Amino acid sequence: MKRLIYFTLGNNTSYIKLAKICIDSIYTNGYNEDILFITNLQDDVINEIEFRSPVYFLKVEESNLMHSSANKLRIFEWVNSKDYSDIIFCDLDMLCVGSMDAIFQAIEPNKICFSSDRPQHLMSGPWHAGKGLLNPDETAEIENNQLIGVNAGLFGFKSDLLPQIKLIYDYFLDNLNKMGRCLEQPAINVYCYRHNLLSRSLTKLVCQDGMHLKPSDININDYSLIHFQGGPGNQKRKYKKIKTFLA
Repeated sequence: MKRLIYFTLGNNTSYIKLAKICIDSIYTNGYNEDILFITNLQDDVINEIEFRSPVYFLKVEESNLMHSSANKLRIFEWVNSKDYSDIIFCDLDMLCVGSMDAIFQAIEPNKICFSSDRPQHLMSGPWHAGKGLLNPDETAEIENNQLIGVNAGLFGFKSDLLPQIKLIYDYFLDNLNKMGRCLEQPAINVYCYRHNLLSRSLTKLVCQDGMHLKPSDININDYSLIHFQGGPGNQKRKYKKIKTFLA
């Protein structure tokens, strides 16, 4: 069976600059398999990025930032998605500094695999639970066990979990008014927590502090990916930081 890395791009064509750097870094570190874009900007992507492996597109409608970000959950709509054994979603503000094989190898059966978020917020907080998605018993369990939320910028799963990805998307749509300030991330965290789907097996493979550390403070040999997370949007600041890191 084949492996797939996929991305989303919409709402802002300036993100193509980030996409180019991200994909070039993945190729540089040995990935030569299939890539998928979920986007309404197919022509722009083709014109701006030089692909060195097969690239496919799932065309979606133009949308606002909330729905554009949540398009990562629409992978089940792509007709060929079941042809892959292992699937990774990757945000465009990631820089690959090691083999993606380590990420694929960390994918566990029957789990959707993430890295813990940085800074470490409890899953019951606004970044991960939105506005009231959790009931009081769930909140108490999370706080008693100090369960940290996961970052929705990278996750991997076996293709037999595609029906669960659809259910997460449905859950997101049903609770749009409760998503809070971090887009679809609360729906992903809460659904996976409730349905015992959540694994943090990617945590040690991803540096989540790219925006806050100097390049000299990051040992790239320790990671496969560096995440330059800076909240929703904020493309210019992320791009500047990544370019500084690469200089």
